[in-house]
Amino acid sequence: MYKCAVIGVLIVVLLHQSILANGKIVYEGNSQIMEGDPINISCTLTIFEPIKWQLNGHNINESGAKTTLSGGATVPSSNLTPAHFNYTVNEAVLENGYVQSVLSIERSDKFVHTGLYRCNTLYNDGFFLTVVDGKERKTAGR
Repeated sequence: MYKCAVIGVLIVVLLHQSILANGKIVYEGNSQIMEGDPINISCTLTIFEPIKWQLNGHNINESGAKTTLSGGATVPSSNLTPAHFNYTVNEAVLENGYVQSVLSIERSDKFVHTGLYRCNTLYNDGFFLTVVDGKERKTAGR
C-alpha cells in the first residue's frame, strides 16, 4: 500500500507540474461594457491553484489598504468588499482537474471597476475590463 500511495502522489505532482508548465489561466467575459451594466468574468485554472480575485493588484475582499482608481483617485479597499462592491464569486469543479471561478458584479462603475482583474496572484495573466461612460451609449444611439 505504501508504494501505491507514493506513486499516486508522484503522478499528482507530475500532473500539476505539466499543467503549470503551460502557465495558462483562461479568462472569459466582455472586455468592454457600458457603465451600469453587470460584470461577469470567469477564469479557468487547475484545482491546485488558489483563487483570489484582484482588481488592479488589490484583493477584492481585503480591507484597510488604498486602491488607486483609473481616474487617479484613491479609495479604501474596504469599498471592494461584498457589502460595498456588490460582487459574488461562484466556483465549479470541472473535468480533468480544473476549476472555474466566476466573478459577478451587479452594477458597473467606470471609476471603480475599470482595470485588470486576476483570479490568481501567481501569474501575471489577467483580464482587462473597460467600463465606458453610460453617456456614450446615449450618443451612440443617435
